[in-house]
Amino acid sequence: MLLAIVGTRYSGKSEVQNYYASVHDFVVVHIDRNHLLDSGFDIFGASSPSPIGDDGIVPASNSDVLLMEAAPTSHPNPSFSGQALYFPSAPELLKYATMNWRQNFVTTDLRTRDLVKMFVRRPFFMLVSVDAPLSTRFLRSGE
Repeated sequence: MLLAIVGTRYSGKSEVQNYYASVHDFVVVHIDRNHLLDSGFDIFGASSPSPIGDDGIVPASNSDVLLMEAAPTSHPNPSFSGQALYFPSAPELLKYATMNWRQNFVTTDLRTRDLVKMFVRRPFFMLVSVDAPLSTRFLRSGE
């Protein structure tokens, strides 16, 4: 499962992320902010056409592209630092999460509607919105 946590500033997104990482053993994943997704990219990169149709179904001729494996696979693109994985781009994160769909991941880096749209088509994706009262957010902003 890939759990994306979104919400207003100082609403407690990182606390929810830390909870899932520490209590439920989710792996924290981050996207490099310098390479966030442009709307022209798809999950397989800018230059290659996606085998997924507009309806979200993989045509029979390309069905071997998205084979799901029973065991998690390694991927050369993410870098591991401490308890988190860092990806150079959102398509790389999506590709890795798709290949390792049985593992649990959590992120707070899906900050735009286009990024969420890219991930929401996956059956293992869950979007969680958190918020806090304005007074609580104000107090947190001063810390």
